[in-house]
Amino acid sequence: MMKLETLLKEPPAHLLEAGDRQDTLLGVFVRTVRNLKGHPFPGWSTSEGRRAVAEALVPGLLQLPEFKRGAFHAEMPALDFDTRQQLLLYNLISPSLAARQDGCHIIISQKKNAVAMVNEEEHLVIHRFRQGYPPCKRGDNLRVGHFLESVETMNRTMDAAFDFAGDAAKDHYLTSIPSECGCGIQIYALLHLPALNLSHMMGQVTKAMEKLHVSISPYYSDGSDDTANRFMLYTFPAPGVHLKDIQEYFFEVVERVVEREVGVRNHLLHEPGQRIFDRVGRTYGMLKQARRLSIKEMRDAFSILRLGTVLDIIEWACGARKFIESLSALELELTVQAATMEDEDAAPLMLAERCRAFMKATPHVFHSPKDSDFD
Repeated sequence: MMKLETLLKEPPAHLLEAGDRQDTLLGVFVRTVRNLKGHPFPGWSTSEGRRAVAEALVPGLLQLPEFKRGAFHAEMPALDFDTRQQLLLYNLISPSLAARQDGCHIIISQKKNAVAMVNEEEHLVIHRFRQGYPPCKRGDNLRVGHFLESVETMNRTMDAAFDFAGDAAKDHYLTSIPSECGCGIQIYALLHLPALNLSHMMGQVTKAMEKLHVSISPYYSDGSDDTANRFMLYTFPAPGVHLKDIQEYFFEVVERVVEREVGVRNHLLHEPGQRIFDRVGRTYGMLKQARRLSIKEMRDAFSILRLGTVLDIIEWACGARKFIESLSALELELTVQAATMEDEDAAPLMLAERCRAFMKATPHVFHSPKDSDFD
């Protein structure tokens, strides 16, 4: 079994690896929800009831191929506040589970790309993660077919092992939220959309998604913080709708959003006034000279640096993909370090100092708008 120290030593790989070549689709994850027959939902259950659910689920979950070898397993009372906070920042547990206690369990695969949460808002919630994909032709579902097939295989194995509430034959499962009853599966795409956000077009995108029955929200905070220009595009389960129906429709929508983002980036790159060059340059200067930075300022600045890298405004000696991966690793490291510092006043100083050191230690060339002059 994986030790806690090993689990927290490094962030999950899917949070560090670059997404597609355009740095738009950063990753995909699937949320599977199930509840056992004859047991109250976690929100209405007692400690004894939650323990009974855990006793019924945990042994079987640990036998699934995703968790059979080297998985980390713990009951939530065994995890202190700082550990829970770090798991939250790594997106390995949900806020609901982070607040839970007796009878609530977490199981994390050795590769940290699969997580099972017992007695979260439902009896069982499983998250499966995958980093972004290279560009491909329309209709190829962004090459996620194999990943989603593995999710379906795991779900069929669970259906055979556990007595879930609902009708597995009809792919219809009971959940604590009536509007989410159905196949019990949601697909999420994590998108980096700096051009759309900088151009104040996210409102248009959100309205378009509503018409297409797909939701989009900021990745961080309470759903109103667009820090780092990252957004989650996601589906809702529905009665009589199967995973294949969802995936074909959903990834068609994802591709349209990606195409829109890339189109706006190209427009910004060639529009008169050099606004995007100015924005990247100001961000670059801030990171090189700032003496205080908040986590939000750091995330926003790193997002603009990623955009400048993809648009070849800044050329890094290590290469664009390697730089973006290094930047992602630094962002996670600094976010965790700042969030767990006892002295809150010291965190902005630390963030600015580390960012200055990173910029100084990373060789690069800043290109002019005509791509012929250099600073």
